Amino acid sequence: MYCDTHTHINLISENPEDWSVYIENALSHDVNFMINVGVDTKTIKASAELAKQYKEIFYVAGYHPSVLKEGETVDLEFLQQKCSDSKLLAIGEIGLDYYYYQDNKKEQRNLFEKQIALALDHNLPIVIHTRDAWEDTFAILNNFPSNLRGVFHCFSGDYTIGKRCLDYDFMISFAGNVTFKKAIDLQDAALKLPLDKLFLETDAPYLTPVPKRGQTNEPANVELVYQFVSNLRQIEMQKLSKEIQENIIRFFNLEEL
Repeated sequence: MYCDTHTHINLISENPEDWSVYIENALSHDVNFMINVGVDTKTIKASAELAKQYKEIFYVAGYHPSVLKEGETVDLEFLQQKCSDSKLLAIGEIGLDYYYYQDNKKEQRNLFEKQIALALDHNLPIVIHTRDAWEDTFAILNNFPSNLRGVFHCFSGDYTIGKRCLDYDFMISFAGNVTFKKAIDLQDAALKLPLDKLFLETDAPYLTPVPKRGQTNEPANVELVYQFVSNLRQIEMQKLSKEIQENIIRFFNLEEL
């Protein structure tokens, strides 16, 4: 059994009729646990509906830093209402993106902090998106209680950054880009970081793993991420799969997958 801990099924295609195709394909590839991620009001609603329809799908919800630049409405009251949904696992993906958005850093930090506070109020973990913003991300986390739980999704740092992430006792999730030929530092981190702190994901429709790079990504491809990490760490696929399942159950306080 494989688990895709971060995907955007509703972004692979704009046509809701296509979503079941990707879900069924994932299930046929033994991907029996998926976390769909909402990043604005529209995709949060879609993620909640997918989780309602499929027992194999859970979701996380939050306002990505991109919404500030793209004119999307940030409705924290709506987000708070979702916190009572039993299939909502975390607030996310939230955070900072200084790669694409450099002229509204203060606004990004403010939105990030408000959503962290919301997560703490509801005893939920957070799922972090951070790009070219490690120092500000760490600085913000330092301002919150140590009982804050979280995941660094689609980790893009090296082993040194990874060790700093572990200082917060957060999970670190690797996506399809770990399979890229030039991702040497990322692969070094995936090799050396503790197995009990790792998640694996697709981040579909983005970052399609090798050897399907160049094609549209989908949850079924998480198997390729597992295969790569299995070979990298010289661990049997079955053992790796079991370890990731145990990490998910423990982190999200689930009874089983």
